[in-house]
Amino acid sequence: MAAESPVMLTLTKHHVILYVVAIILALVGVYLIEARIADHAQSQADAAKAQALVIADQNQKFQQQVAQQVQQLVLQNSQLQLANQALNTLLAKQQQKDSTLPPNQLAERMVTLAPGGSITVTANGYLVDQPEAVALAQTLEAVPALKEENSNLTTIIANNLKNLDLEKQSHISDVNSLNTIIAADKVELKAVKAQCRKSKLKWFGIGVVVGFIGRHFVGF
Repeated sequence: MAAESPVMLTLTKHHVILYVVAIILALVGVYLIEARIADHAQSQADAAKAQALVIADQNQKFQQQVAQQVQQLVLQNSQLQLANQALNTLLAKQQQKDSTLPPNQLAERMVTLAPGGSITVTANGYLVDQPEAVALAQTLEAVPALKEENSNLTTIIANNLKNLDLEKQSHISDVNSLNTIIAADKVELKAVKAQCRKSKLKWFGIGVVVGFIGRHFVGF
């Protein structure tokens, strides 16, 4: 078998060198593209992280404000309940006292509670004129309504407390959901970075193999 001519061998080496250079340039181009993508992803991740920190800070301050408002409302409702209990206690004491008053004092007490006329004490009881009778009737009419209103107010206070608790739970749920989304984004970002590193390593390995083969042919 005839040996290859020097000219043919030179052309072959020249072509191999050009192929190797072309492959190297292609790998460099791919690497630069991957690097640019990775930098862009990192920039987006940094921006997202900064935004998440801002949101977390705002959310923390908002939670503190809500907690303070809830605490104030709960305290106010508690004070109102205590005030109602105190009023009911005073009413019971006054009713007990009224039952022990002598006729003249009881008549004065009724006129004080329902002013409008006069009450005269008689041997058999009390003589009430028409204006005082109307005033007493009107006062007594208000008692059932006041009792029902007091019961409704107690229910309203209880409902408000329950509503505040539900709103607090809803807010906590929103915060947990937001934290979960942020955590998921972080995991996804790590995966993207890992894929980028994997791609870079793969192409680097291909480049090493191609370089080795090219050098082998050139040396041959």
